[in-house]
Amino acid sequence: MAILVIGAVASTALSGCRSGATEEMVPSAHGQSYGKLSFDLEGGSLTGLFPGARRRISVTVVNKLEHPIRLRSLDGRLKSSSRRECPATSANLNIGGYDGVLPVTVKAHARAKLDGAVPVTMPKNVSPKCSSTRFSIVLSATGSQAAR
Repeated sequence: MAILVIGAVASTALSGCRSGATEEMVPSAHGQSYGKLSFDLEGGSLTGLFPGARRRISVTVVNKLEHPIRLRSLDGRLKSSSRRECPATSANLNIGGYDGVLPVTVKAHARAKLDGAVPVTMPKNVSPKCSSTRFSIVLSATGSQAAR
């Protein structure tokens, strides 16, 4: 049985079941930048992967800012594997694009569990050596300050 660890874009240590990814966005109007703003992404963990299995990573956006944000894109990317015999490649694990509707607006000081998810598939022809492998996945997103 393979285990997925949802990693953090901004962090170097990928452990545990949730990510603490801090994404940065640069709000601008008419070509002028107003500095960086940040929000967090949390991804649910997945277990029980086997050749042919399909799962979905649920995603929660945490907005700690004083104003709403508008998420424009969200992606998952395979980062690493715990076993040399089962490297972090698309031949062993496929990470699809976010399957929900974007953009999404998250209110100020709010958490929003997104309706869509990031699909994960372990191909049917994967080596049995992948069955006890721990994979790390990086979630990344872009967004901007939304109108109040």
